[in-house]
Amino acid sequence: MGREVSTSTGLRCSALDAIADRLSALPELYLPHSSFAGRADQQVSQQEKKDHLVSLLHRDAAIFLERYGSRLLLSELTEFECLKEDYEVNWHLKKLRAAKNPSPGEQRSRAAAVKNRRLAFLEQLVEDGNYFSEEEMRMRCPLLHHEYVGQFQEPSIWAFSRRGDKMADILIRQSEEAFIQRKMEEERKKILEVEEEEEEEEEDEEDEEDEGKTKDGEQHKNEELSDDAGTSNQRQAVPSPLPPSSDDRLQAFSQEMMAKFLAAEDKNKLSPEELQCKLDDFTRVMQEKFLSGEDSEHVDYAVIDDNAALDDHWLREVSHEAEEKYFEEEDL
Repeated sequence: MGREVSTSTGLRCSALDAIADRLSALPELYLPHSSFAGRADQQVSQQEKKDHLVSLLHRDAAIFLERYGSRLLLSELTEFECLKEDYEVNWHLKKLRAAKNPSPGEQRSRAAAVKNRRLAFLEQLVEDGNYFSEEEMRMRCPLLHHEYVGQFQEPSIWAFSRRGDKMADILIRQSEEAFIQRKMEEERKKILEVEEEEEEEEEDEEDEEDEGKTKDGEQHKNEELSDDAGTSNQRQAVPSPLPPSSDDRLQAFSQEMMAKFLAAEDKNKLSPEELQCKLDDFTRVMQEKFLSGEDSEHVDYAVIDDNAALDDHWLREVSHEAEEKYFEEEDL
């Protein structure tokens, strides 16, 4: 066999060619604009992409790992072991391996980093004052808002125009309110569907239990089995009332919610202080939802979780706490 040919960087040519060939076939592969100025990605041939990757591997393996390392397989990362004496390459290799095949310790460290970064980002959102405003939270979770706060508010607080509003503002508010009402109905319908599924599962379990009891009864005499079967058939012949349809249940659910809403106007009047407590509880729940990753429809958690710049927030916090502790000890 012939000796494996290596590049000037030490990478095996066959491995380099295989990596470049596989990556060049991936859709939406990142291509620097300086190399393919004025051309859309779909206008660049696979061979041109492969040539670009091979050229970059020859020139700068660290830049290659930075741009395309997340697309590499673990087996492909081992090909870069010969370059681990290079600080930048080694740094990228450690980071990529930790992301692809983390040890238990790395998993715990990653989980702690993600938790702290989300908390730091949440504090930025709180300071901004928009994402966790009542209006924005109600837009995201209208049914939950109604449960915590809305049922205790005057119905006109959201639906009608306010003094000084322009016609465009009124139309936007009415459009948003219509959207929220539709979203509430969708959420109610999902709740009813879950309840129906649970009821069906319970009925199936009861049927299985009845079937088991019937099998146990097969130890009786044939005459008794015949009598039991006849009795069972008679029972089945009796028509049972049809279960209410999903639309009927949704209508009943909506009527029940409306009745509760109207009753709240008379019975559940809250003082401004009590209403603020309700809003605080709702805000806390919404913040917990954000931290647990349930807001993926509205925020990109991957960007937050991988943003190392958010770690600076906690470094400032630790530094501030250390300064406070230092001055407190001086005063003693």
